[in-house]
Amino acid sequence: EAFRDTVAPVASALFQVNDRGVRGALLGRVPLLASRLDAATLNASVFEPMCSGFSDSSAPLRELTLKSTVVLVPHLSPANLEKLTRYLVRLQSDPESSIRTNTVIFIGKIAPQLGDVVRSKLILPAFARAMKDEFPPCRLAALRAVRACKGLFSPGDVAGKVLPAVAPHLVDTAAEVRAEAFGAAESMMEGLRAESQRMGIGGAAAGAAVGPGSAPPAAAAGMGMGLDGSGLGASGAGTQPPQPAAAAPAPSSGSYLSSFGSWAASKISTE
Repeated sequence: EAFRDTVAPVASALFQVNDRGVRGALLGRVPLLASRLDAATLNASVFEPMCSGFSDSSAPLRELTLKSTVVLVPHLSPANLEKLTRYLVRLQSDPESSIRTNTVIFIGKIAPQLGDVVRSKLILPAFARAMKDEFPPCRLAALRAVRACKGLFSPGDVAGKVLPAVAPHLVDTAAEVRAEAFGAAESMMEGLRAESQRMGIGGAAAGAAVGPGSAPPAAAAGMGMGLDGSGLGASGAGTQPPQPAAAAPAPSSGSYLSSFGSWAASKISTE
């Protein structure tokens, strides 16, 4: 308690000084602060002031701020977690390739600690964005993060969103990225195969009821009876669908002339 009362106000003030050397030294002590201060103090007196480092013009300070925040994540309030995700999305567009790479590594590390709502908003879009980065180590980090976090995605998301994002990197220009993409794809396919086998009993029953080439129940019932109401014979012939009545043939010109001649002859003989 004495540590909190003495250090917290000083730390909050030091994070706001212009001297980057002081702020950098303080960022290096964040793990100590996280171990000695309660969550409320960390949220108000440490996280809030240190967020200015995410937008600092100094790339080393932005990167150090990112790395120092990892230990604070378990203690952050939902509002501050939401705030952190906005900073992370912004850092994914940082001009420094190393910061973009470390951002996706950071997201992969904290993903299991995030709540379902924050995680659903953050990790999949962030990984997909990083996999499109022009910097090969960033793409590689994204694929490794996806592989490490595969258990956090539903089977539907893996099949419909994650695998389609990974697939283009099977032919990536960087050999190491290709190798990681194959590893990630194979790992996810194993999980999907296991899920498919788990679904097998219900899926097989549904397929047996109505499957490709099978008739609907009503049609199948009709096909099971012969013309006399008995079952199908050995030949497999069943009830044939009613055929439309044959249309009466149109009279030909020959029959018309023949009829006309008969009428004319009878008319002459009468007269």
